[in-house]
Amino acid sequence: MQGRILALFGCALMGASIGAARAAYPERPIRFIVGFAAGGTSDIIARLAAQELSAALGQPVPVENRPGAGGNVAFEAAARAEPDGYTMVLASPAFAVNPALYGDRLRWKQEDLSPVILLGHTPIAITVRPESPARDLRGLVELAQSRPNPLLAGISGSGTSSHLANILLQAATQLRFENVSYGGGSAPFLDLFAGRLDLMTFPAPETVSYLEAGRLRILALSDRTSAPALRHLPTAADAGFPDAAMSTWYGILVPRRTPPAAQTTLHRAAAEMLARPAMRARMTELSVDPAGGTQAEFVDLARRETVRWQRVIAETGTRVD
Repeated sequence: MQGRILALFGCALMGASIGAARAAYPERPIRFIVGFAAGGTSDIIARLAAQELSAALGQPVPVENRPGAGGNVAFEAAARAEPDGYTMVLASPAFAVNPALYGDRLRWKQEDLSPVILLGHTPIAITVRPESPARDLRGLVELAQSRPNPLLAGISGSGTSSHLANILLQAATQLRFENVSYGGGSAPFLDLFAGRLDLMTFPAPETVSYLEAGRLRILALSDRTSAPALRHLPTAADAGFPDAAMSTWYGILVPRRTPPAAQTTLHRAAAEMLARPAMRARMTELSVDPAGGTQAEFVDLARRETVRWQRVIAETGTRVD
């Protein structure tokens, strides 16, 4: 299986050409599909990148939100799009996870899309309300062990990074949570503040404003970050649960047969964008660590993440309806 994945990603990187991109590329707007609702971390990162790429490429880069099925609606739309260099889709761990999570129900395949560049990564925050007796991650474990019923845990939807972090946390702590899934917006935070949830595992950028306002407590992060508001916080590994470590990542994918010249143009524009100090500072303010690197490095990350999540999902028996 791993050899097959390597081969598929290798084909994606080579991007079997259907002809050279026009010399004047791009000549018209390039749509940027996002598989999650407006206002969340994915949408914020995509809109920031779209604005910068539009300036660099001299064409509008409109963001098109296509939420649904843990990102599958967006991936399918991109996979079926004309491979002419005028469609991108935001990558997230769902790209690596969903083939194992959804199996034969998927209407797209990883080899339908080519990774172009990694934009950045951010941790998941394990949060409780300030009044919770859990003061750290060990305290959360003790709280769960003292309760006759599972703790109620808010997640941002099946197959999302929020859900994946929750899976790892349960496996690492040997606890069982009852998950409550939300489609986005402020509803999960309001339920946490009202005591209707015991904890949440949500992307760190979505928690910062509430943290700074004193409305929630972050017990631990799933990974380290350079974000000023979060860099002092402990990680799950610090608390003795290294198997709960993960990072949410974001990048750009294009339809597999997008001309190599167009992929190169997009990669170069994005790499230059990520190298600018002002852009890096803005992303860090949003609690997203900027990335970059080569197209091959992003292909390798996607391959490694796919292998990892195949194993985790098989070991935990995780399924989605």
